[in-house]
Amino acid sequence: MSILEELADDYQRADALVNLLINRATGTESSEDEFALLRSYFVNSPDLVKLLPPWFPSKRSLDQFWNFIKNRFSTYAERREYLWSEFNPLMTRLESQQARRILDETSEKPLPPFEDGRLLTAAQLNALVQRVNTFTSPPQNFTAVTQIVASPLFHKRAVRRDDSLVFVLMPFTERWSDYVWRSEIKPLVEGIPECSLRCIRADDLYGHDVVQDIYESIVRARIVIADITGRNANVFYELGIAHTIGKDVILLSQGTEHIPFDLQRFRHCIYANDGPGYQVLRDYIPKAILSVLRGIEAK
Repeated sequence: MSILEELADDYQRADALVNLLINRATGTESSEDEFALLRSYFVNSPDLVKLLPPWFPSKRSLDQFWNFIKNRFSTYAERREYLWSEFNPLMTRLESQQARRILDETSEKPLPPFEDGRLLTAAQLNALVQRVNTFTSPPQNFTAVTQIVASPLFHKRAVRRDDSLVFVLMPFTERWSDYVWRSEIKPLVEGIPECSLRCIRADDLYGHDVVQDIYESIVRARIVIADITGRNANVFYELGIAHTIGKDVILLSQGTEHIPFDLQRFRHCIYANDGPGYQVLRDYIPKAILSVLRGIEAK
């Protein structure tokens, strides 16, 4: 399946195109094939080509684009800001069309006319409430992440959820970390019968942009496991991403003193860094994962 077929509408295609350019402009690997397909799609669209930046149609490859952008701005931030600004007319048009389409799909009929200076009738008020609800209650075919309108700092590539992936967030430098990861968490996850899960953490990733790779792994993962022992800043940062995009997260800690106030409302598996504590993990982790996969809360 090509990227044109993979992405649902022109807004997503334009967003992917801009991010391919941003990736190239900021030293991150970009797909030349995806760029060629997206470029051709927009350049050959009579309605949309008029909204493209004037310089864009002549850039037939990412290398040609790189030669254009590299001397124009010296910093990544300037390049990123410039590209979003240049594509803003296209993105604004497509975003408006997307919103109108959603509204049309979720509204059975137009609002009745309102008369100036008069109170709304019950029918008019009900119609208004239904119309407002189309913005606050997305259609059922929307996923949780589409309820967030945001432009992430991270380069956005087409990332599909991998239902077999469990991604682990935990500190690397603690003396207990490698043992708990390699001897407990990873084999526990991958050993659950009939689930065929893969369990990885950041040191299993080999891209040149570690934070970007972690972000994409969080987005891709079906479940995230976060061990917050030691109040590691990186783990909290990554956990915040996972919570924000609505991931199912299993929380571990070697004591309640490691749990900050904002996380106290969530269930944690409290274990000790010893034999009996590892048995707690062995009892809890498979049960918690199966509960998530079955759509119920871990007990």
